[in-house]
Amino acid sequence: MKKTTRRIAVTASATAVFSSALLGSPAQAASLSSEAAAICGSGYYVQRSSVLSDRETQGVTAFQLYNSSSKKNCAVTLKHPTSSSFYGDKTTLGAGIRAEDGSWVKDEGAYAYYAGPVYISAASKCVQFWGKTYQSGASSVWYETYTSPLGNCG
Repeated sequence: MKKTTRRIAVTASATAVFSSALLGSPAQAASLSSEAAAICGSGYYVQRSSVLSDRETQGVTAFQLYNSSSKKNCAVTLKHPTSSSFYGDKTTLGAGIRAEDGSWVKDEGAYAYYAGPVYISAASKCVQFWGKTYQSGASSVWYETYTSPLGNCG
């Protein structure tokens, strides 16, 4: 229940940030990075990201973030508000993260705006992040996944 409550609260925040992006505020990439950090929580910053799909109608980006105070890693996958015709519609999204030699922690489901956040502690280990999108339109299906190499070791 706690996750559902957080998702609702952050979705309202996401709508506000993404609405301003649609009106031509700061660059979309900066807005997406800021939103990813807000979803993970206070003190998180983007370490790496990968655009899963930047085609005209289904933009999605996966993010790996870190909080140096808590020493935790976070992963989220976000739809692009200005280039995803599926923004606001529930489609399959996934976000995942794992420490070197560890198991994946994933969130995968039908989401309107983002998947995640998922968290791990990975002191003295390298980290991988993962993202997934599956969207189907009237005449097309888009399926993209990304698994990063191990990185951000420490």
